Amino acid sequence: MGALIIIPAATAKQVARSLSGMLIAATAVALAATLAGTALAAQIHRPTGALIVTAAGAIFLLSLFYRRR
Repeated sequence: MGALIIIPAATAKQVARSLSGMLIAATAVALAATLAGTALAAQIHRPTGALIVTAAGAIFLLSLFYRRR
């Protein structure tokens, strides 16, 4: 549960320029990770929680390669 609070916020901090942008980005990351993790869990018949956190972690790792201007 804690990972769904921390990972989207950390990801948003990497890519956003303002607080409002950070809130929007964090919401988008959480939603994308939840949808991706749930869809993947349904495909491979595994528990959703770990796959949602894995998806969020993957998005965070991708955000490390993105540079703000």
